[in-house]
Amino acid sequence: KSAREVVELFHQFLAVVKKIVYAKSSHSSKSNMKMILEYIQEHYAEPLTLTGVANHFHFNPTYLSSYFSSNNNEGFNEYLNKVRIEEASKLLIHDTLPIAEIGGKVGYSDHSYFCKVFKKLKGVSPSQYRRKEYMK
Repeated sequence: KSAREVVELFHQFLAVVKKIVYAKSSHSSKSNMKMILEYIQEHYAEPLTLTGVANHFHFNPTYLSSYFSSNNNEGFNEYLNKVRIEEASKLLIHDTLPIAEIGGKVGYSDHSYFCKVFKKLKGVSPSQYRRKEYMK
């Protein structure tokens, strides 16, 4: 009888330990993702790559790609483009810089690629976006 009680107590103990470990692991995973997202927000204007960010956080690039997608519901490049285009949108409205310079300021070295990504995400070209916002 006492051996069964000990085994039962041991199983209860293990259940509590599993909950604690899972909670810590989940929290750590969320804080890692938060740090990666903050890093991208702070460095979006630089020539960021998945490999560069992976190296910065001491991850394998393949692992970071999978980790990023599963924890953020979008891929690394999708997220980076979204951040850059949002910043470009702000500059297009509040600044008079030429569009090519704005593309460079938000991290795009290729003007035509910047325009392509902008149109894909916003539905209009950067110049159309700027005109439309000035009309408001």
